[in-house]
Amino acid sequence: GMGGAYTAVADDYSAIYWNPAGLAQLQKGEFWMELSHLYFSNDINFNGSNTNASTSATKFNSFGLVFPVPTYQGSLVFALGYQKLKDFDYVNDFFGVSDTGAIAFQSDPNDSSYYDFWGRDVQKQGLVTDDGSLNQWSLAGAVDISPNISVGISLNYWTGKSDYIREFNQQDVFNNFENYPADFDQYLENGYITTEYSSFNAKFSGLLRLGRFIRVGVGIDVPHTITAKEDWGYDGILYFDNNDKLETQDGGVYEYEVQIPFRFQTGASIKLGPILGTGSLEYTDWTQLKFKTDELKPQNSLLKNDYRGTLKVKLGGELSIPLLASQFRAG
Repeated sequence: GMGGAYTAVADDYSAIYWNPAGLAQLQKGEFWMELSHLYFSNDINFNGSNTNASTSATKFNSFGLVFPVPTYQGSLVFALGYQKLKDFDYVNDFFGVSDTGAIAFQSDPNDSSYYDFWGRDVQKQGLVTDDGSLNQWSLAGAVDISPNISVGISLNYWTGKSDYIREFNQQDVFNNFENYPADFDQYLENGYITTEYSSFNAKFSGLLRLGRFIRVGVGIDVPHTITAKEDWGYDGILYFDNNDKLETQDGGVYEYEVQIPFRFQTGASIKLGPILGTGSLEYTDWTQLKFKTDELKPQNSLLKNDYRGTLKVKLGGELSIPLLASQFRAG
């Protein structure tokens, strides 16, 4: 609700993600649960034909527990829970007429000649959907090392799944392809990629409390390796005017690893009566993104050339409403 500018606030369970050192501010146990509702709509114009597609999903966004440990002085707090980091839900539906995009085939395995359907109008229809999310299970702890400084660490296990499905239909509704052997009538293809993700990383952070009103936070996500395991496949059927057909299919499993670089965060907040203002900066040098799988390592030079460092600037504010015992946030 504050635009992600929470590094220097971090005074509830969600500190386990933004700044685990902030957990040291919590003096009471806490149970946290969050739901999210995603609505995604896509309008496609394909050569003048308009198609609308939409999808929606309601999921747990996060849930967790905070456990303060009684101490003689200072603070010692632990927390554990779940966060959804990214939705993969997506849809793309199109329909129209086009004279581009080829389907090539051999009519005879002993004949090296290929035939394609190019340059004349055919009707095309396609649907692409994706479903799933990238998630994080976390265990964190924070401790005061002085009256106004706390440090924290979050250990995170990443897991996730993406179900990508593609359906395609190309049909010679105008009978532009009638000459044998390229007398095609319809082509149907279905494909899928089911990807499972896993990783482990740690986040170190600190929080400096300057009096009662000012907070300064810092955080470092150490590099980690995401493993992606893809189960993929497709099957296609090419129908001809004389009811002959050609079928193709392929599939397999492919696993690869990607190293995610350091992420640095810093932020500050100030509280004046019922008003809280906060801002944060987040820097990631994406030129350090790397494939760790041998056959993909040649791509790393392209990543270094084509990618760059990014700086996220986040600003947020909170207005406390005592009569309603609630807060209004924007960011």
